[in-house]
Amino acid sequence: MRQAKDTQELATWVGANTRRFRAKVGMTQEQLAKALKLSANYLGLLERGQRMPSFDTIFTLGQVLRVAPSDLFKPPAR
Repeated sequence: MRQAKDTQELATWVGANTRRFRAKVGMTQEQLAKALKLSANYLGLLERGQRMPSFDTIFTLGQVLRVAPSDLFKPPAR
């Protein structure tokens, strides 16, 4: 598996995977943000790769989106 070249690329992967898995379970940004106890604005920044979530948020994302937290760190499917 390919490795991220820097933290910005990794944040982009986490954001793209969050968006993809959120759509797969049929949640809106607002619904996911509420489940995570985050603002929809912050979740939007996260999905665009402009923020890196905390470990606690990564763990909760995995639970809510029904994926392994490690799946969020994989290069997004093309």
